[in-house]
Amino acid sequence: MAAYLVVGVCALALTYFSTPGVRWLAVRLGLIVQPSDRKVHAHPTPTLGGGAIFTGMVGAGIVAVLLPQQEFRQVFTSSSEPLGIAAGGLIIFTLGVVDDVRDLPAPVKLAGQIFASGIVYLAGVQLRFIPLPDQVISLGADVSVLVTVLWLVVIINAVNLVDGLDGLAAGIVAIAASAFFVYTYQLEATEDLYLAPTAPLVAIIVVGSALGFLRHNFHPATIFMG
Repeated sequence: MAAYLVVGVCALALTYFSTPGVRWLAVRLGLIVQPSDRKVHAHPTPTLGGGAIFTGMVGAGIVAVLLPQQEFRQVFTSSSEPLGIAAGGLIIFTLGVVDDVRDLPAPVKLAGQIFASGIVYLAGVQLRFIPLPDQVISLGADVSVLVTVLWLVVIINAVNLVDGLDGLAAGIVAIAASAFFVYTYQLEATEDLYLAPTAPLVAIIVVGSALGFLRHNFHPATIFMG
């Protein structure tokens, strides 16, 4: 548990301290969300906060690689999942930046989200089983890819839609990732995670990054994720 806390705290610190620099860059580039009838904030607010979150997550991942814990080394040596998640995150971040600058059409954004989700799927992050109270449903490869990509696209858009309210997106992500970390950590402790325990590591990194950003995004928000 201590190693996970170290990685989570690193994600929090990196995100927290990089957010002011990202905010400064957003102001210099003119990436400002203006108040309007469809917005709830009263003052112009910089966007591009996803850059700080991405920085915190990648930095914490590097810290995890450098730590001596065997389970962390196993994540990066026996699985392509971390690389796929990082690549997918980079695509979504780049798509978001371009959208902030040019206001991309919805079909273009959807195509980019599907492409990023497809990369994550090909890297090994796949929904293969659906556990029910009395049985476990096994999904074939053709169904698994559809369900996994659909789920990722839905979550991407759900978080994006709630980003306009101070602290809402970061808060929801922090809470959800915390619950996911507790669940997957227990699975790892009981040896129910048969492969490298990527899930709890990614979850704690997301928790730290979201909390680090939340300090700047809490009301009154000084920056949005974008």
